[in-house]
Amino acid sequence: MEEVYDNIIQNKIPEKSPIIALFLSMILSGLGQDYNGQYTKGILLLFAELVGFALFIIPGIIVWLFGMYDAYTSAKKINAEMEKNLGSQVM
Repeated sequence: MEEVYDNIIQNKIPEKSPIIALFLSMILSGLGQDYNGQYTKGILLLFAELVGFALFIIPGIIVWLFGMYDAYTSAKKINAEMEKNLGSQVM
């Protein structure tokens, strides 16, 4: 049984770093979501930020801050789900 568990760990999809997702979103809104594999959400956040900045700077900043928060929390959720799935495969 331990051999199976070791094989799963070695072939496991790498975890997403919430800090990297956060910093990527600081550089460009939506980039952290792309890092997390959430491409549609990333494109929508980038578009919303650009529209927000075009209309008035405050909405753009709000979307940018939300994007950073979302990238960080999404990476944590993805990691938790992978852990859960990994644990259920071992049992």
